[in-house]
Amino acid sequence: MNPSPAISVILSAYNGSAYLRQAIESILDQTFPDFEFILVDDGSTDSTFAIFSEYHDPRIICFQNEDNCGLTVSLNRALAVSRGRYIARQDADDFSCRERLQRQLQFMESHPQTGLLGTGSIWLDEAEGTEWHRSPLTENTQLQPALLIDNYFDHSSVMFRRECLQEAGGKYSEEYRYSQDYDLWLRMAEACDIANIPEALYVHRIHPAMISTSKQAEQKSAMERIRVDCLNRRLKSGLNWLFHKSDGRQDWMAKRSRQEISTRFLWWASGLLKEFLGYKICFLAISWIADPKNLALYRYFGGVWQRKTAG
Repeated sequence: MNPSPAISVILSAYNGSAYLRQAIESILDQTFPDFEFILVDDGSTDSTFAIFSEYHDPRIICFQNEDNCGLTVSLNRALAVSRGRYIARQDADDFSCRERLQRQLQFMESHPQTGLLGTGSIWLDEAEGTEWHRSPLTENTQLQPALLIDNYFDHSSVMFRRECLQEAGGKYSEEYRYSQDYDLWLRMAEACDIANIPEALYVHRIHPAMISTSKQAEQKSAMERIRVDCLNRRLKSGLNWLFHKSDGRQDWMAKRSRQEISTRFLWWASGLLKEFLGYKICFLAISWIADPKNLALYRYFGGVWQRKTAG
């Protein structure tokens, strides 16, 4: 067995032959070479697997599902055989800029608390001949509350730390066929810090068959369920921690100081909209009980008071 690579890049494709070569070559052409590239053909009926077979780079590992299992199952199959300290995603219809892996690895190595890292991106509409840049929120303190409102990570641009993945359950939840990434990011946000590099290091190709266009209703429904599941999980964990119950207590809480736990529940409370008022109150209470001396709590309540009196 060869030494484990620094990065495992995982790609799943279903009838992805139209753009697949550019996606694969954008990874093989990276300025950082120490990676394995795990390709999964998810039961395609086109030439997807034949295209995989064109490449003889020793870093490539290919699998073929007998049936179309869906993205979640296919990504978990790739994760199960991956060996890298870090895992990066790549979609079959997009492509990565040459320095993407190197830039993300450098960031992760210099920010050991960060477990999940995305990038800015370029959205390319070849039919219209237009493109635009998406500059995401970058800091953990911004992303922790914002992630409860929307998904601020481009799935195919992310790199995550293996240890953080293990703390978050070790795989994508197969309960979700769509928005499985959103569920995983919320679980990772409990276990580690999260961040985005602002520069566009990934290019999304816009076309009618892309999932974010063709399955919008399914994605929205899944995100709503994921959000509620997340809030229930965090509330249960917080209550178990407060009452010293081991059942359901998450490892991330055992590893953090009372101030860190307090701050995390404060972030999550501040990100909740009015329809989640009950959770918001509970999270604020957990935050205060965890660390009544947390100055961030008083700054938060001071800001709320200022807004109410100004209104």
